[in-house]
Amino acid sequence: MEDHYPHQDIEAVAVGCAVLTISDTRTTETDQSGHLIQDLLSAAGHLVHAYAIVADQPLPLRAQLQIFAASPDLQVIICNGGTGYCS
Repeated sequence: MEDHYPHQDIEAVAVGCAVLTISDTRTTETDQSGHLIQDLLSAAGHLVHAYAIVADQPLPLRAQLQIFAASPDLQVIICNGGTGYCS
């Protein structure tokens, strides 16, 4: 597969990433989506500095996002999973 970039004078840049799976049922052993995202990011040359699974609830989700957002090594947070929550 060929890499395509919008401008030939722009090189690909590796960014620091975190992967956050939002689930009440997944574990590190069963989180296929989270592992796939990490593998794809690494294969593309990015740095996966953090990975977590949090319950599908507002407070744990907010707390983990704040931890990731405070990290100077992270430029990107990718979230997956979750079926949504209602108040």
